[in-house]
Amino acid sequence: MKLAGTLLAYDYLESDAKATENKVARLKDSFITNLFLVKIGRNLGINKYMRTEDPDPKEWSPPYTK
Repeated sequence: MKLAGTLLAYDYLESDAKATENKVARLKDSFITNLFLVKIGRNLGINKYMRTEDPDPKEWSPPYTK
């Protein structure tokens, strides 16, 4: 995620001649916050594939064990 955020920030600031490494880092940090990732996940619809609650340990078994 950090690499993707860095590349996205670099691409976004590529035309800014005054962009410093600090500016790229701050923009990257804004892309990899949990809130930003939640918003992207909801827009893409991937939240239906994610576990949002802890499973019941008595009923849970690892995937592909049956």
